[in-house]
Amino acid sequence: MDGLPLHRRDRDQLFLLPVSMRDWLAEGHLAWFVIEVVERIDTCGLHVRHRNDGVGRPAYDPDMMLALLFYAYATGMRSSRRIEASCRTDAAYRVICGGVVPDHATTPTRSSWRPQTAVWQLFRPRWP
Repeated sequence: MDGLPLHRRDRDQLFLLPVSMRDWLAEGHLAWFVIEVVERIDTCGLHVRHRNDGVGRPAYDPDMMLALLFYAYATGMRSSRRIEASCRTDAAYRVICGGVVPDHATTPTRSSWRPQTAVWQLFRPRWP
């Protein structure tokens, strides 16, 4: 066994990801579909609830959080801590969040689907 070459690991190796996040995922990836769906939904109700008036820490973009919720549920992820971890490590989650990592306390989970929430109100029938 002595003398055989080994593949050397180099954990300090620098890698260059594509500059644009658009190049991180294939064109037909589910994340792009989810982002496009959220762009077509009227999310004004979410923006009213999360205004940035300069008081406190800035709110996360409600459209981003809705896309994050949809993508997480579509891929079977329900845990807010796992969603947060995925926003750090998974390319699709990073693209959806635009590089922002929401804390697990603010990531959308089951409570987002309760009838009194703004997310629920987005899908409530509106009668003329």
